[in-house]
Amino acid sequence: MRGHVQCSAFPFVVLTSNGEREFPPPFLRRCVRLDISPPSDEKLARIVAAQFDDPDILANSQELITSFVQRRQSGDLATDQLLNAIFMATSASTLKEEAKQSLSDALLRSLSGTG
Repeated sequence: MRGHVQCSAFPFVVLTSNGEREFPPPFLRRCVRLDISPPSDEKLARIVAAQFDDPDILANSQELITSFVQRRQSGDLATDQLLNAIFMATSASTLKEEAKQSLSDALLRSLSGTG
């Protein structure tokens, strides 16, 4: 076909961006843009429940979810950071509470800036 693609349906391509870079106007004119707001506390709880089969994990994660939401207000945080913090906190059952808090603080560090 000499480099031509034939299809019976219009192709649908999904690109994601976290707003880390500017795209040129000619590119943006050819896009349908969808801005997704950060998940609420309730949505985060559903995400945690979907990722972890153990209902006790969700019950024991409310404090981390609340901390995550508060920290997200003053810095960029990604939902996978919360999931990592919950996984590490529930997997590290032999750690003392201080060590769990230090681990949580390290995993929930803002993605923007140096702090």
